[in-house]
Amino acid sequence: MKQIELSKRAKISNGYLSQIINRDRYPSWPVAKRLASATCTTPILWLEGTTLQIRSVLAGTMDDPFRDNIFQGSDECRAAS
Repeated sequence: MKQIELSKRAKISNGYLSQIINRDRYPSWPVAKRLASATCTTPILWLEGTTLQIRSVLAGTMDDPFRDNIFQGSDECRAAS
């Protein structure tokens, strides 16, 4: 998914998303949850992940390092995997 599409799904500006990815700013919990829902990741990735982790997960070259057996994601995300 392109960054512009992700920002629309998460209902944030593309500039704010870029700042989050580059770790210039950190999202609030509600924004982190929307980003997680849009990308089938955990909110923790958006709150605590590094730029490299976030970019790698978005590129599909790495699994969300914060996902574990407790957090399984939404039904929609489970169906997509």
